[in-house]
This record gives sequence, structure tokens and C-alpha cells, in this order.
Amino acid sequence: MGFFWQGLPPYVITWSRRLLPSPVVAIETGTFQGDTSALLAAAFGRCVTIERSGPLAEAARQRFADDPRVTVLEGSSRDRLGEALPTGSESCFFWLDAHGIYDYAGPDTDENPLLHELATIMAARQGRPVVIAVDDARGMGTQPEWPPLADVFRVLDDHGFGAVIIDDVLVAAPKELDPDFTALYRMSRTVQVSAVFHIWPQVMGAARVRRWSDRAITGVVAKVRR
Repeated sequence: MGFFWQGLPPYVITWSRRLLPSPVVAIETGTFQGDTSALLAAAFGRCVTIERSGPLAEAARQRFADDPRVTVLEGSSRDRLGEALPTGSESCFFWLDAHGIYDYAGPDTDENPLLHELATIMAARQGRPVVIAVDDARGMGTQPEWPPLADVFRVLDDHGFGAVIIDDVLVAAPKELDPDFTALYRMSRTVQVSAVFHIWPQVMGAARVRRWSDRAITGVVAKVRR
């Protein structure tokens, strides 16, 4: 979760769609309640999402039972990510958010499998155009069992990727795609002012409650003074 957005910032999707040639398959690790899965399916037309919690995976299967654009794989991304990759030459957008165990009770005690995920992606990429977005970049090297940012950037650089961190999301793309990270930054600055709109109903509700309470208090004070 970023500082301005709950989940995947929409400007990352817009930027990635411009960079990646069609068709594009979105691959997500860490389904949780499936909201980002739905967002990715709408943006790219197809989403494969991996969830290691059995109950969450089952809830996602039920949610997307009638949506052929979304495929839900249950299990650790260590085991299922390679299976999620398309067999053709499609471009891929990766949203890596598999950290955190929720109600997972299996044997995988790895809190953050990011380095393993990156190794799987790099080994299977075979030159296909990809964008990799990693949530909660602030936790790298600060949360227990999370890899340091230096290790993550080293892996990306070793495979010819450029990368930046914007709004708590690490975004990486192969240098041969000539990713314009400056444009990505500018897009983030133009939309974050309006990002409060997703909580605007709560803000307005709080303002209405405050106005009501002020009027009530004013009325009580006026009666006491009489």
C-alpha cells in the first residue's frame, strides 16, 4: 500500500500500458481480496493471480467464477509463479505483493519471496517485454525477513533493468524498452493531488458530523446562558 493509493497506483498501469506491446498478461502475487486482480483484468484483459492462503484463494475463485479474464492459482509464488507465465510471446506486467501471511498456515515461513520471484521471472523471460512493480518498497531492508533494497536493485541491474521507487512502489523495466521513468514520475505528481478522492466521502461525512455537533453545542450553550 502506497502513501497515496491503497494498492496499485493507476498511473503505473497507464505508464506500463504505453510501454508494453500488446497483448499483455498481468501476473499478480498476493491476491488478498482480489480488488487488484479485478483492476488488472480490466486494464490488461487477462490476469493470473497467486494466493498462498487457502481461504483467500477460495474466496477469489468464487469472486471470479464468472470472469474468464482472471485465473486464480493457490499456493506459494515460489511454486506457482513459473506456471503463471504465458507460454507465448505476450508482454507481462507483474504486480508483486506476496509478502504477509494473512491466515496462511502452510510450511512456507518465508515472509517475503521477492528475490525468488525475480529469479523466476528473469530465468523465464527470454527477452519478452515486461514491467515489474513491487508494492511496499519502504519495507525492503527494514521489515524482518525482507530483502534489502540494494539486493533487489542488484538483481535488476544484473539483468539489464532500470528501476525507480515512486509512491512506495518499485517499478522496473528492461533498458531495451527505453523506459521513461521521468514521465512516470510526472504522471504520479499530476494525479496524487486528486488521490484523496477515494476517501472524499469519509471526509465529507466527518465535516457534516462536525457541523451538526457545532450547531448542537451552540444550541445547548445558548439555552444555558438563558
